[in-house]
Amino acid sequence: MSGPSAAGITLLPYSSDPLQYLCEQIGLQHSQDLPDLSRLLVLIPGELAKQRLGQSLLATSEKAAMLAPKMMSLAQFVQDYGHSAHPRIDSHARELLLVEALRQHPDLYGNSNPWLLAENLLQFFDELNHQQCTLPDKYPQFSQTLQQGYGLEAQHRQQLAPLLNREAELVYTLWQAWTDQLQAEGLIDPHADYSQRLATLGLPTDFTHCYLLGYSRLNPAEAAWFSRLAQAGKASLYLQGQNGYPPEAYHPDAVIADLLAQCPDIAVNNLEHSQAYSAALDAVYAQHGAALAERAHSTAEQLPDSPIQGRLQLFTAESAEQQALGIELQVRLWLQEGIEHIGIVSQDRRLARRLRALLERAGILLQDQSGWALSTTSAAAVLERWLECIEQDFDHLPLLDLLKSPFMVDEADREAHLKLVYRFEQDIVLHENIASGLWRYRRHIDARYKRLPEDWGKATSDALQALFNRLEQAASPLLALIGKPNLQPTTFIHALQESLHRLGLFETFSHDDAGQRLLIELEGMTRALDGRKLLMHWSELRSWLGRTLERYNFCPQTPASHVSLMNMDNAALSDFDALIIAAADQEHLPGQVEASAFFNDGVRQALGLSISTTQQRQRFYQFRCLLESSPHLLISYHSDQNGESLSPSPWLSALQHFHELAWDNTLEADHIQQQLAAGYHGFHQSPKLPAVEPLAAHPRTPCPAQLLPASVSASSYQQLIDCPYQFFAARCLKLKATDEIRTALEKSDYGNRIHACLQAFHSQVNGLPPPFAQDIHANNRQQAIEHLQAISEAIFARDLEDNFQHRGWLRRWQQLIPLYIDWQQQRQQTWHFSQAEYAGDSHLNGQALQGRLDRLDVANDDAQTYAIIDYKTGYTPPQAEVDSGEAVQLPFYALLLGEHIQRVEYLLVDTDIKGRARLEGAALEDLRTRQQQRLGELVKALQSGAELPAWGDDKTCGYCTMQGLCRRGAWGPDEATV
Repeated sequence: MSGPSAAGITLLPYSSDPLQYLCEQIGLQHSQDLPDLSRLLVLIPGELAKQRLGQSLLATSEKAAMLAPKMMSLAQFVQDYGHSAHPRIDSHARELLLVEALRQHPDLYGNSNPWLLAENLLQFFDELNHQQCTLPDKYPQFSQTLQQGYGLEAQHRQQLAPLLNREAELVYTLWQAWTDQLQAEGLIDPHADYSQRLATLGLPTDFTHCYLLGYSRLNPAEAAWFSRLAQAGKASLYLQGQNGYPPEAYHPDAVIADLLAQCPDIAVNNLEHSQAYSAALDAVYAQHGAALAERAHSTAEQLPDSPIQGRLQLFTAESAEQQALGIELQVRLWLQEGIEHIGIVSQDRRLARRLRALLERAGILLQDQSGWALSTTSAAAVLERWLECIEQDFDHLPLLDLLKSPFMVDEADREAHLKLVYRFEQDIVLHENIASGLWRYRRHIDARYKRLPEDWGKATSDALQALFNRLEQAASPLLALIGKPNLQPTTFIHALQESLHRLGLFETFSHDDAGQRLLIELEGMTRALDGRKLLMHWSELRSWLGRTLERYNFCPQTPASHVSLMNMDNAALSDFDALIIAAADQEHLPGQVEASAFFNDGVRQALGLSISTTQQRQRFYQFRCLLESSPHLLISYHSDQNGESLSPSPWLSALQHFHELAWDNTLEADHIQQQLAAGYHGFHQSPKLPAVEPLAAHPRTPCPAQLLPASVSASSYQQLIDCPYQFFAARCLKLKATDEIRTALEKSDYGNRIHACLQAFHSQVNGLPPPFAQDIHANNRQQAIEHLQAISEAIFARDLEDNFQHRGWLRRWQQLIPLYIDWQQQRQQTWHFSQAEYAGDSHLNGQALQGRLDRLDVANDDAQTYAIIDYKTGYTPPQAEVDSGEAVQLPFYALLLGEHIQRVEYLLVDTDIKGRARLEGAALEDLRTRQQQRLGELVKALQSGAELPAWGDDKTCGYCTMQGLCRRGAWGPDEATV
């Protein structure tokens, strides 16, 4: 038989642990029941708090084993033990029901999106039901309530009446339609169902007493239920905080006052016990009496040594990335010190994602208590990519994401599958520049196999064709629906499910936690359509699916870890060895209150709904509790977001300012700032932290002999001259920017097409018209023009297939063709064409030299005399740079063919056809000799391990893709150039 329990509300100091206090009270009040506590009911939010309570009860009972109290959340208790008179409508069905009702009143919403409007209305209706508020029975009464809530004076009411009446009519009409339809179908709204269950619910006979922890806010139905049980001596509520401020005050204790006002007849036991740390924090946030500076000085007189310093530190980062790095560093430091139970609380989910990635990279598992929207999971992502493939004619971006997903193939076949996808991406998408279309992918796979049978074996070609057959078969149920109006939603969902079966995703989803949840949601959407007559367009169906996946919160199952990640709501009743409150900026703490689409705070208060300041006070209360939940605390925020300054949370600012005034210390975590200044960037499972040293800048490095390129080309030689470090990164390390497919031709692509046109005009190229073999003269000039135009159209044909706008590039070139024919006619008087795309090679000090020459001509009067032409459709080095040796391409080409080369030159093929910089005769011989000497010395220096520095000149750096390596942007002003 249980002993008496102290029913009512007990207010504990913020320094007290409510779970530990409950364990002590159970030991005192129910000692005779030990070890069987199964007849006690503990209502507590959050799985972490339940685990803590179970462990604490066992530790304080001094029993080897025990039967623990029944522990669950208040919502689960009501669901399990409450009685419902009607079936409850689910989230999918109620959205459809309200959209149907909206479509019956199109005059109410005009051009607005009915789905978005339904979402906003449901949010408002939920608040009404949650707070047990009802709208007036008559519309005039409702309209009058709104006018009073907006505080309109009589002279303004008539002027603003049309606007107010439109909003009032919309809400009132849809509320009536919503409630009438629910009654007609014998259904009940979830929030109304919850309130009705509470109204008839007592304490089940299975239990002798009910304890509530962590419920600092109760809605009217919950408050009435608790009051009934407390007055009967069967319920107790334990909370941190005091009753010293009114409900409307901007103070953490205002939450307590608001709760007590809801339970006016319940006994309150106020336990007062203040530690120095708690007293200092109370002084920081006091809202009556002296100003902040006066309170700070008074506190310092009472407490000469800061009780906050040493327990709480602040970390101000410059950016979100730096904040994440600083937090990762602090977690690693605490773990090294043997601190095992670490909590990270953040309202910034983007920061949380980055932090999770950094910690997992360092081998630190993170237990996520907050969860994510189902739409952010990998299962939802691959579903989205599949639907994008259907909608975008299998565009390469969603297609490659889909094919690379682990859901697309079993683990045993994954390696072979990824190799196949890699060949497709590199050879077909990037090399062939094919951006979309299954039929185009297939055509180019066949063409590549026929062109390169040794490189592209039949097995590769057949495997890719089989893969695309599978995609085409899976897509057919959905392709039949795109573009059709007035679709039955069930038809869409069944087609989607069939498509997933054919693709194999249904099977792989069923073996994944998030995938299973996604399939369950699809089934729920199907069930919600029973009895509904709603027809939708494809875009509406996609939007409905997207909102469904966004609405459901998915919390992945993660193994037990020393580090837990959570938001403010999940952190209730937490107790950590060390705690980090991250993203403590004004945007997240208190954060922007989610504004209601309907009515301002004045109207909401008149209707009995909560207002924005209520939510802010609740968040303030949670923050105040967290400040006392750990002996080691770090609070962080970053001051800059994409070039815009961020303000710290007012609660953080008050704390920092108060401490600086009282004890002349800002609480800044200097050890983190020092490590970041030293270049800390996170580690891969390495426990050792870097020493505090200045950042290295202006890099220079020797190149190991095994990394030196096998040959030197004109472009690599130019890189060596422009910036040796760029040469090291690009040619020795073989780094390059990621290849991207181009759906629109760029200037460099245009140049490649022109090179191909001129090559085919002068020499045979497979798959193109034959070359023009005659000398050009007045009688065949037009024939030559037409021949080059025909070649050009054949080369540009696939580009026009990709994008009709590419015809502008073709037209630009066609305007130049007569000018080129005239130039060629003049050129042939002295020189005649010999070879195109000539591969030249030579050696210098044991180093191979190689280059591909656009065009090699031979003199009409000497078969042993040659000239080299390099076509330029873009930037052309001026003569001065060529003569000075800064532009090395022309003399380098002359090195490849030796003394037989008598002339090298650039031919501009852009807005005009004309010769540019050139070298010939004695000038060519002199520059060729000097370039040979310089290149020979550079080759010897490379082979002997000479350092390759980054020059840092603006011209070279302006187009360099290696700045992420040399970190040019981080150099000081005195280090900019060498």
